[in-house]
Amino acid sequence: MASRRCARGASQSSTGVIAEERPAEELVNITMVTFNRVNFTRRSIASIGDTAGYPFALTVVDNNSQDGTPSVLREMHSLGLIHHLILNPENRGVAYAANQGWAAGSKAHFMKVDNDIVFMKHGWLARLVEACDRVPDLGAIGYNFETKSYPDQLIGGVRIRPKHRNIGGCAIMIPERAHRLVGYWCEDYFPYGEEDLDMYVRLELLGLRSYYMEDEDVGLHLPEGKASPLVISIGLPGFRSKKSTFDEGDPAYRLEKDRWRALYTGRRGLQRVNEKLYATGLRRLYIEHDAPYLPSLRVRLYVLLRYLLLDPWKRRTIGGRGSR
Repeated sequence: MASRRCARGASQSSTGVIAEERPAEELVNITMVTFNRVNFTRRSIASIGDTAGYPFALTVVDNNSQDGTPSVLREMHSLGLIHHLILNPENRGVAYAANQGWAAGSKAHFMKVDNDIVFMKHGWLARLVEACDRVPDLGAIGYNFETKSYPDQLIGGVRIRPKHRNIGGCAIMIPERAHRLVGYWCEDYFPYGEEDLDMYVRLELLGLRSYYMEDEDVGLHLPEGKASPLVISIGLPGFRSKKSTFDEGDPAYRLEKDRWRALYTGRRGLQRVNEKLYATGLRRLYIEHDAPYLPSLRVRLYVLLRYLLLDPWKRRTIGGRGSR
């Protein structure tokens, strides 16, 4: 059983990164990105230490929360509940922040856990690691917090649930062998977006599959218990608007996320563009995390210009009809 406390002995650098000794290579690297919702964060972090059942190191990356979250994180770090703590001076987006945690942790399996997930059953992390070790074509695996269930199969001696397209990203593990092939989350989707779907597309093109664990009641997705279902409506020409059914305790937060989803999905959306780039070999499947952070406006201008400056024949290839 993993100890609730992580290694101690912290120091803080001028960059805002609170660093400790690196964890042992066999520890699972769990990363949590936070932006406000401090009460959710407290419960989520406590539940990980209480129930994981497997050695891990927890990295928390805060995107400049304004509700007292940084102070709470410092306290939890001093108590040993957080191994690495990174306090960003601005909101750098979910994908970039998750990559910060990915790069800061061990080189073993990586797991991203959202700060509104509360685990309730002991041993959930050990079962994820077992599935990674036993299923050869596994590229991503997680726990299902959707309102929809999927049929289970016995694969490699483990009962899991295959899913076409991407699994939910609120509690998702990428095995180390897949990371060597696919790299990190794509940081184009600032601040919220389709980095989970983008990861699935790259894994699929590499011949790797995505699965849910058999247990669909391992914990809660705050505050309703399950993740917010999305309903599809027509937005701007060429775009599908995805709207959350639940507000997850913060209507303004959910509205902002839905706005970015609407921008990135659909036939002319950025996710669709990137999917075509990957499929046609115009963009590498391995995504790096070694560039300096670009503020949000510069990120959006960079992505837009990258698309507009493509040769006309490439734009025709990317802008094919239909969307998934």
